[in-house]
Amino acid sequence: MAKPAPQSTRPEDFVSRSGGKILLNGRPWWFDGYNSNSGLCGGDDEILSDAEINAWYDSMRHDGHGLSRVWVLPSDGDVGLAKLRDVVLPAAERNNVFLVVTLDDAGNACGRQRSGDYYSSGWRTDGFGDHLRRMLPALKDRTHIAMWEPINEPDRGNGNMMKQYFDAVGSLMKSLDPNHLISSGFQVPYDGSEANVAIAQSSKYVDIASFHEYDTNDAESPWFPAAQRASGGKPMYMGEFGISGAPVGSGCLSYGDRAAWTSRKLHAYFTHPEFIGGTWWVATGDTPAGCDLKTGPQDQPMVQMMRASGP
Repeated sequence: MAKPAPQSTRPEDFVSRSGGKILLNGRPWWFDGYNSNSGLCGGDDEILSDAEINAWYDSMRHDGHGLSRVWVLPSDGDVGLAKLRDVVLPAAERNNVFLVVTLDDAGNACGRQRSGDYYSSGWRTDGFGDHLRRMLPALKDRTHIAMWEPINEPDRGNGNMMKQYFDAVGSLMKSLDPNHLISSGFQVPYDGSEANVAIAQSSKYVDIASFHEYDTNDAESPWFPAAQRASGGKPMYMGEFGISGAPVGSGCLSYGDRAAWTSRKLHAYFTHPEFIGGTWWVATGDTPAGCDLKTGPQDQPMVQMMRASGP
């Protein structure tokens, strides 16, 4: 696939949505890849140095189907924007890798819990609006950003509240950046929240229905049918998935067996036409020595599998 120019003002140069498909250069598009931390919040092994970022993107597939889901939270401020703009994006563009940029977290990342009034009004006054105004105009012309994700794993207990949130936040985001898609960031509805997630994702500003799953089977999650129904026919991507592995597999899968497991799971999902891709949790600078979800440069079976997988 041809590499798009790093920056553009032409709508056709960006990843776009048409019904239940996403398109690049006018053709249906898909991806695989990893979560990675391009910001300043996270465990020591999850925050990649500039050198580790460049090495990691150099190791990914270069055919236009590689993607990294990166995190830049409000607490990262101007430094987070600079790292994304000046380090991560050039590394991605050089290797024809695309990005999902997650902009906030509903959990307790960096001490910011998201619940209740935050979704109805609090996001307007606690700095998130300023975060959007800082990030989106600065990067709206960068073609290797596939989509923005306003929040990771938002509330699934109140569909109407979350639809109002996506309507309000999405309207602001589209006014700041009309070029990029928006994904929802949801988990699969483990807790019977299918109806609420469906209402939330019915917002006209949600382009991509997201789901996260950590089921240990090497096929679709048992919760995937509920996630499908909650998508409302929009394209779906698996923003997080994974299973523990270790170099020799003592107490968990070996790296080779884990790569084969990952290939089978992705292949199962790619049989569904609405599925557009998945990103592993999580890439780190140093490969863990023991059983862990994390992967790194020494996990060559995973690196090679991700470079070759696809529908």
